[in-house]
Amino acid sequence: MVANRVQPTAQLEISRKDFEGSIERKIDFMVPFDQKLAAQSAKLGKPLTEAGKGSKTIVPIVDLATKLMAVGDSAEPIDSATKKKVGAKGPSLMGKFDFKSLISRPAKKK
Repeated sequence: MVANRVQPTAQLEISRKDFEGSIERKIDFMVPFDQKLAAQSAKLGKPLTEAGKGSKTIVPIVDLATKLMAVGDSAEPIDSATKKKVGAKGPSLMGKFDFKSLISRPAKKK
């Protein structure tokens, strides 16, 4: 569970504890709202993580990316709610496409 654009504690409409209680799950990553960093990133034309390397906003993004990269094709999926391994459910979405049929072929000469 990723909470994005989280406002400072003083401006929260609902507390983290109440939110987690309503969804019956813990928030794994909280990305704070940083308007200045987003504007700076856009101004420099660089990704948010590159523009704000030392920012507290970037830490949960890097942690999330690291966790996602750790899960490879050979790794067994894990249900984050139960922390138990989940069996494969078939081919991936990309595996269902027939890319060879999309490639144009030269017309046959008669």
